[in-house]
Amino acid sequence: MFRNTQRIASILFLVAGLLGALPVMAQDNATNLRRIVSEFQNNHTVGGDGEISTTAAATAGGTGGTPVYTKTFTIPNDVDVLYVTFSAQGDTHRGSALLMNATVNDKLIQPLAGQTGIGGGGPHVQTGWYTLLILPTTSTDPLTPANNCNDGGGGTADCHDNAIYFSGCINIGHHNPADPFTVVIKLANLPGGTGNTSFYERSTIYIDGQKDTKGDLCNGVGTGPH
Repeated sequence: MFRNTQRIASILFLVAGLLGALPVMAQDNATNLRRIVSEFQNNHTVGGDGEISTTAAATAGGTGGTPVYTKTFTIPNDVDVLYVTFSAQGDTHRGSALLMNATVNDKLIQPLAGQTGIGGGGPHVQTGWYTLLILPTTSTDPLTPANNCNDGGGGTADCHDNAIYFSGCINIGHHNPADPFTVVIKLANLPGGTGNTSFYERSTIYIDGQKDTKGDLCNGVGTGPH
């Protein structure tokens, strides 16, 4: 009798624990980050020596540049927010700047979409773009003296294989799960034009999604407590 009582008590305790965990599990599963895309680029996937490059200039509002990655996919309708993450190693010629951005269905990700100011200013920033790399030349002539790097004949600031990275988010809201979403990542240069070239290689691209149950994901914030 005592053993049966112990057994029943153990079963009731287990059932109570499972029932108590269900709301937590459901809530957790609803907001879990879901990896939708995990891809990379190297010399086998892009051909040649694996470098991707452009001389196209970055222009205002995220226009200009060269598309270097395009991915179309569908996602469940309970995913409200998408995250795009890019990492690689890159370099530039003649002391120019390497810039990148990403769009989802032709809309810039945040914080690029909401950044209308030019930030710190200068010739190497542009609205709608991340400036990811700019290295100093050693003189007013970007090609001489070649005592800084000049790793590939691109001048004194041609220092190869610097880590570059960006990430951003976008609210996509309720949608038909059959409707496609297209992520485009672009590469650009400033000032652009002949000899001013941006390069990258060995990239990894992640696209993740999440349900925004509280309406507080991918929100802009200031510098104060919140």
